[in-house]
Amino acid sequence: MNNRYAIIENNIVSNVVIADEEYANQQGWISCDVAGPGWSYVDGVFTAPIEQPTPTTQTPTKEELLEQLTALQQQIESLV
Repeated sequence: MNNRYAIIENNIVSNVVIADEEYANQQGWISCDVAGPGWSYVDGVFTAPIEQPTPTTQTPTKEELLEQLTALQQQIESLV
């Protein structure tokens, strides 16, 4: 029967494969249900990676955009 197995490198899941039990055991792969690449595997326990917060970009205010527009207009006028 084929099952999911995690390939572990330096305590981190590098890949997950589908294989039969005998072959997976020969390779030293670890049976897993939900673990995926990036998960850690320490002392027989899989742990999901900690999600890093997505950096947010601050949207400029209307006043800031108008200041930028004015500066650009001055640059353009100086070229003419």
